[in-house]
Amino acid sequence: MKIRKELIEKLHKEGPFLVDDILCVLLCLYYNLVPSIIEKVALREICTYLLEKGYIDKGFHVIVLLFGEEEKSEEKSEEDTPWTWVKTEYIPLFTELGKDEHSKESVSRMKKFFSENPDIRKDEVVEATKMYIRSTDSKYVRQPHYFISKGAGVEKLSDLLLWIGKYRTFYTPEIQERNISRKLQ
Repeated sequence: MKIRKELIEKLHKEGPFLVDDILCVLLCLYYNLVPSIIEKVALREICTYLLEKGYIDKGFHVIVLLFGEEEKSEEKSEEDTPWTWVKTEYIPLFTELGKDEHSKESVSRMKKFFSENPDIRKDEVVEATKMYIRSTDSKYVRQPHYFISKGAGVEKLSDLLLWIGKYRTFYTPEIQERNISRKLQ
């Protein structure tokens, strides 16, 4: 995806700020991120400018078309989606044990899971799932979509979230391991 050239040129002509700073803020607002690289005062001024010019609304949602249209292929296949890994990496972990695929339900629940837990990454999901399967008798392993989440409201249960927590406690990043080894010396 490329940012529209017309938008960049327009920002360059009319903007009192550097185009890179404005684009950084627009992308952060678009993807719901908080930029730590830009000072809060400058961030407030850029957001005020973007609001006045009609690039964002009062809720800080980007209302201008940021990205240009990509070359349209005849039809986007399922293999081209960012969620293909659910079908190619996640579900096979369960089907090897004789569980049903439930691929549509698994993909939709995985999308919701990631939207509710933005700090979790794909690698953690796959490794935590492997950890769960290794430590559970195959006849008691849940269906792939129920492992992601089951139930609704206060009765909602996510074994995946539980196992990601376990995975994180057992497998710490290298940086922490280095700090521990320095303390022992």
